Amino acid sequence: MACWSSPVPAGAFRWRSWCGRTDAPGSEAVHVLGLRRAAPDPRRACARRARAAAPARRGAGGVDLLPHVRLLPPAPRLHDRLRQRLRPVGRARDRRSRPRRAPRRRRPVRLPDARGAARASGDDRPGSSPGPRGRGPRRVRPRIPLPAVAHRRGAARARGHHPRRVPRRPLERGRERNLSAHHRDAGPRAPRRGLRRVAAGRARSTGARRAVRAGRPVPDDARAGPGATPRVHRRDAGRGTRMSRIDDYRRVARPGTVDFILKLAEQVKGRRFLHVTGGRLGGGAAETLRATVPILNELGIDARWEITGGDSAYYATARTLQAALEGAERVLSEEGLARWVDMNGLNAKKLDLDADLTLVHDSQPASLVSARSGGRWVWRCHFDCSSAQAGTWTFFRTFAGQYDAAVFSLPGFEGRLGIPMYVVPPSIDPFSERNRDLTPREMTEILGALRIARDKPLLVQVGPFARANDPLGVVNAYRLVKKHHDVRLVLAGTADGEPERLELLSQLLEVAHEDPDVVVLELPAEAHRQVNALQRAATIVLQKSVRTGFDLGPAEAMWKGKPVIGGYAGGLAQQIIANVTGYTVYSVEGAAFRIRHLLNNPELIPRMGAAGREHVRRSFLITRELVDDLALVIHLTR
Repeated sequence: MACWSSPVPAGAFRWRSWCGRTDAPGSEAVHVLGLRRAAPDPRRACARRARAAAPARRGAGGVDLLPHVRLLPPAPRLHDRLRQRLRPVGRARDRRSRPRRAPRRRRPVRLPDARGAARASGDDRPGSSPGPRGRGPRRVRPRIPLPAVAHRRGAARARGHHPRRVPRRPLERGRERNLSAHHRDAGPRAPRRGLRRVAAGRARSTGARRAVRAGRPVPDDARAGPGATPRVHRRDAGRGTRMSRIDDYRRVARPGTVDFILKLAEQVKGRRFLHVTGGRLGGGAAETLRATVPILNELGIDARWEITGGDSAYYATARTLQAALEGAERVLSEEGLARWVDMNGLNAKKLDLDADLTLVHDSQPASLVSARSGGRWVWRCHFDCSSAQAGTWTFFRTFAGQYDAAVFSLPGFEGRLGIPMYVVPPSIDPFSERNRDLTPREMTEILGALRIARDKPLLVQVGPFARANDPLGVVNAYRLVKKHHDVRLVLAGTADGEPERLELLSQLLEVAHEDPDVVVLELPAEAHRQVNALQRAATIVLQKSVRTGFDLGPAEAMWKGKPVIGGYAGGLAQQIIANVTGYTVYSVEGAAFRIRHLLNNPELIPRMGAAGREHVRRSFLITRELVDDLALVIHLTR
């Protein structure tokens, strides 16, 4: 069962002061209009409990289903949170007594009544979760909060700005309603300030206007404008001078973001910022650091990146240690742990650890903190350690407690620590090899090399071949869809040589041998161009994980303009806004129903893709993480 943190007020967003206070003079809340969810139906919970107890041999319509993980995690409450910069973890938060309405609006935009919508027996309602009989459903905040942002207005509005629309439920007629544009102000624009401190509240708009409707259909790839995204020119056409690397992101980030980064960088210019990881290949942290470290140096910050090394026993112990911290059943010997500590002691003597702020990523180099000489040290945890083995966490906490602070990807991912803890979600680099634009010729060459034909809709899931990602459940959902639509399934990932993953891969290869429309690709960890091409060629991207960390796969797919159908695990529910950028499901039947719904309503696919791309632009681009990193440096080194 996944562990979810308690919700916070879903209707207000506050800029927190560095000391965590929200009652600073002049601070005001920026109110965000949300969508009301349908009230949970207790009959759905009863129906799901009955199905969970039945044997999982035959699916809907008599389709044979493979044995797969059938976990029913509790209903997520991550969308009841609004992202806050450097939000402390574990503190009590004020709750609003009642929901507030957007300014100058008669009422919030409501979703249609769930009783009047066509639903399949396998569809899962997010508001209901399995529980003991006789116990009432948990209270769900009736709104989907979006990040509080100042929208563009008038002539400053970017070309091709996508309309904010909510897809209607299947078989419902009529036009979709537009989401109201948050903070669209009819009056004059407020005067710009210099560097806005986190303690200062953002000005609240005095009124709201209707969202401007798009003058033409949204393109299938959902780029920033009606046509293709303009290429990034490294040199100025007029003067021949090279543009700054940070200036490239003005084309993709929200207006004003790069200027805000430049103002923050002025406050920490000349400071020494060190990242320490266990390697330079693989993992989301390494992908992000390849882009952020050069940018920080370009901004005048002395940023460096060091890696730890060791023998095979050191790496084996480090992998086992992280698996145990993630909650897996692993056995760690005292000799192995002692070898891990001693090897990191040798790394500390070889590496230059002198910096104003040292950010140590994950568990492999964590014991370097014992050799700290000065400056502030922060442990950056990219995985969920809330369910770590008790004995392993007791050992590891002796090192984690020596840090000045800890940073986690999501609320609820943290373990028990006596140091300040903050939340900074990860991000993607839109110009990396995994996310950059591909020309039609590149797409044809890559897909041809992979032997992937585009003669029918493609369902694509990218991720390691592990039980936690439930690839067998994806195959079962494909089989249910195949009875109604001629589709092709592509499963791409790595096996990493582990016996359990190799056994799962052999099962998938057997399925692919029997069905020519199931393609299984074992790709190396560095196959970023191949993953990029597969996600861009996909009609629908799946991420049906039952247990995972933050997993930026949905954000990568949404940036490419694709709707995502994912499970309730880790950070998937934080990235996927249900019924707006994709769907979140509990079961195989629910995934199959949502796939069929999109294939039956093809106009929803580009519309959801456009909404997903805008959601990633606001919340999951590397520019947002740069702002958070700079704010962390200012906060901890002042």
